[in-house]
Amino acid sequence: MFIGGVVVGLLLAGGAVGGFLLGRGHGGRLQAQSVEAAEARPVRSAPPAEPVWSVVAEARAVRSAPPAKPVAKRLAVEVELEIDGLDEDLGLAAIERSETDADPAELAAFRKAEAALKLAHRIREDASLSDRQQSITSVLRQGRAALEELTARRIERRDAASVIGELREQLAAVLVDPGAATLDPAAAGEYRRARTALDRAAEAARGLEPDRFRRVLAAVGTGRAALLRLEAMLAGRPVPLELITPEELAKAEWEHRPGLTSDRYYYEGRGPAEILVDRPEPGQPTLLDITVEGDDYKHLSLITRTEGTTTAERFFSDPAPYRGRELVAVERTHVRIETEPDHQWSVRFRPLSDARSIEKHLYGQGHEVLICPASGRLRLNAHLRQPGHNGRISFVSDSEVRAGVPLDYTGEPGTMIAHGLGTFRRTEPITGPGLVLVDTPGTWELELRQV
Repeated sequence: MFIGGVVVGLLLAGGAVGGFLLGRGHGGRLQAQSVEAAEARPVRSAPPAEPVWSVVAEARAVRSAPPAKPVAKRLAVEVELEIDGLDEDLGLAAIERSETDADPAELAAFRKAEAALKLAHRIREDASLSDRQQSITSVLRQGRAALEELTARRIERRDAASVIGELREQLAAVLVDPGAATLDPAAAGEYRRARTALDRAAEAARGLEPDRFRRVLAAVGTGRAALLRLEAMLAGRPVPLELITPEELAKAEWEHRPGLTSDRYYYEGRGPAEILVDRPEPGQPTLLDITVEGDDYKHLSLITRTEGTTTAERFFSDPAPYRGRELVAVERTHVRIETEPDHQWSVRFRPLSDARSIEKHLYGQGHEVLICPASGRLRLNAHLRQPGHNGRISFVSDSEVRAGVPLDYTGEPGTMIAHGLGTFRRTEPITGPGLVLVDTPGTWELELRQV
């Protein structure tokens, strides 16, 4: 067995050696043939390599170049949308009446917007894209400005018609015959002033001046003042007098009537002013809501200026801004605001019924007028928080309210029931109903209880 295995191994080894030699001989012939074939084929030359810097530069150029076609489309769409938008808005704002009946100022503004739209259409058709974008944007801006002017003119026209109509109604409600021999000459003169002011306001409303609405308001304000004096004459009350300096008389009418608005009982303006009290309920006490901005010193007063009488009660004097409510007695005729020329202010007159009521507890801040609806003996608990400031609480009885709120020798209304510096608490008896007046720059808390 052992000898047989050796023989088999020798035979296998011999076959492997023979195979190697045989393969080597064939491989040599194959290698020679492949070399000869390679020499027979033509040699193809490789393309020359480009420098590295040129490849980088080309790549950068490709990355930095904007896609011109998409941007051009976007700009064109924006232009079309802007033109279509102006076209649509102009259609909505079209003059509804014929040109002969239309308001001249509105018609002029409409024609400006219409001309801008037509010019935008021509530029879109004739100019290059870059020129078109810049030119159309400028033209459309002018068209938009004309539309805004048209809207403002329409609002002014409607407000003018409203205030003129209101003055006409006030004048019609005065039951006097200005030609009657029994009518007091002063009353007849005030009636004529109001009538002339009404005509002047109507004429100003038809004008083309940029400040025509101010002219309307000034004329209406003159008419209102004349009617207030006329009503006081007819009711037998003291007649309020207007204080107009010679310098103011030399100015245009609308320059010495500050703060007038289309709302008869609301005024707003800047700088020093004196406003005639216009009461929502003629001959009755009224509420005054007043706001004055700015951090410089300001003085706010209620004035009585009638024939032979001039008195004033200063209810605020401080550099801090003011926002509060005051009670205006029947005898008070004007509100005076003394402040810097650039400080803004607003004034509104309200009926007493607009005041808040004290039921049990009530919180607030600043000057306030409150209704105490409960009757009989009451106990008022007051807590004022006003560090470094003085504050007080006064009470005006219902009988005093019906009498027009008489003023004491200092010009103050009602009876002071609590006064103190800084934070303090008080409990005081009162007899309702009536009005509670809070005078403090700080916060306050009130509680009302039956005794």
